[in-house]
Amino acid sequence: MRPKISNAKRLIRFCVVGGVVALFDFSLIALLLPLVPRLAAVAVAYLLAVALHFCLNRRWVFAATASPAAAQLQRYALVAGACWLCTVGVTALSLATFTNNVFLAKTAAVPCATLLGFVLMRSFVFRHASDATSAQCRD
Repeated sequence: MRPKISNAKRLIRFCVVGGVVALFDFSLIALLLPLVPRLAAVAVAYLLAVALHFCLNRRWVFAATASPAAAQLQRYALVAGACWLCTVGVTALSLATFTNNVFLAKTAAVPCATLLGFVLMRSFVFRHASDATSAQCRD
């Protein structure tokens, strides 16, 4: 039995996953910009990156593979929706107020969406994985 993963280590892992997913997300935005309007590119790329985010968080960050994925996925969908609204809203506000650069506007949304996502995933999506019996570090 491996030791329980600390909240600090979990947050660091969450941020690493966020970085990987952000790179994927921004790459998709760059590919989509010639094809669709800016906000549509942001929205579609975000939704496509969600699947990668769920899998990495479930397995590596919260070590929650012992719990049924279907129930987690339903809760995750609600959280992803909230974070998506946060991301698109802050991006739109940024584009309307201080920049025309979609990447800078999207970057402005990252801290808000990250904090919202971590809190909701820790307390709602993968809540049972934080119990002492199931929250084990899986390297």
